[in-house]
Amino acid sequence: MRLADAQTPRIDSLNNVLNKRLQEKNDDTVTILILQDLCNEWSEIDVQKAFEYADQALKMSENKGLKWQSASYIHFGRFYRNQDMKERALDYFLKALKISEELKDSVACAYAYNDVGSVY
Repeated sequence: MRLADAQTPRIDSLNNVLNKRLQEKNDDTVTILILQDLCNEWSEIDVQKAFEYADQALKMSENKGLKWQSASYIHFGRFYRNQDMKERALDYFLKALKISEELKDSVACAYAYNDVGSVY
């Protein structure tokens, strides 16, 4: 079984929920989480599609607070790291780390430090 085939039911379910939420003009943090989940699901199948979901999540998170922006920056950093664009990935990981430190979110800091380390 191909990876794309294995992922399709989850992606379909997430897309259905996302479309419903967007039709209802619901741009809350649950919608951002769905976009981030879709980014994760597509990252191994179609990186351009994953990037589009990460971009939507970042734009939506700009009105929802730093915590949500930090998670979006991590997604962008991972996207660029996987494209072997290490400097750009590092920029995003450091943005996420800065926000996580400002929020005193030790778990998010740990993830950001781990991602920073993965660039080297």
